[in-house]
Amino acid sequence: MAPRHLSAPVRRAQILDASHRLFLTKGYDATTIEDILAAVGIAKGTLYHHFPGKESILDAIVVRASDAIAERAARAASAPGPAPERFLAAVAAARAPEEDIELAQQLRSSGNLRFHVLSMTEGYARLVPILTRVVEEGVAAGELSTPDPHGSVEVILAAGLTLLDGGIFPPTEDDDGASAADASAARRQAALARTAALLLGADPAALSVPLHRD
Repeated sequence: MAPRHLSAPVRRAQILDASHRLFLTKGYDATTIEDILAAVGIAKGTLYHHFPGKESILDAIVVRASDAIAERAARAASAPGPAPERFLAAVAAARAPEEDIELAQQLRSSGNLRFHVLSMTEGYARLVPILTRVVEEGVAAGELSTPDPHGSVEVILAAGLTLLDGGIFPPTEDDDGASAADASAARRQAALARTAALLLGADPAALSVPLHRD
């Protein structure tokens, strides 16, 4: 049984942790409120004090994951080094942990479009200002030459989040065999890197590392 007297943030995190584990192991659709109550060891009223239902728990898991991604990206973006290098490092640091990717794939396959959109928009909203700041610093240092850092980042990030999402754009017909998804991702990553270099006024070689991995 969970301790009775916990602060609201601790109890909330406890509910989210247990729910996340259940969604991964049992599946979001198959997990019930009763499952969550049993896993945490709390009464229904306690859970509803923090969350009105299962959907809001999933929303909170997405927001928490997006906050963690933003923290990692911000640390990478503020490290020493040239702007193109920090830009790539921030994007790489924004890759979600395997368990979050697994949950996203599971929800995507079950047709949970709302979760899919929320996870993309939450990540986008947090990463745009972080990456824009890096590009602005690169322009000031003469490493980049875009006239519109914010707009360029918006286009690059939106393209990466959609084009490289296999749930939205599955492997194309000219990619066959077991490596179809990898082949599509590699081709699209290369195209996105070239586009990013053009938009940011960067040396293409400086952005040759894939901007996103799914």
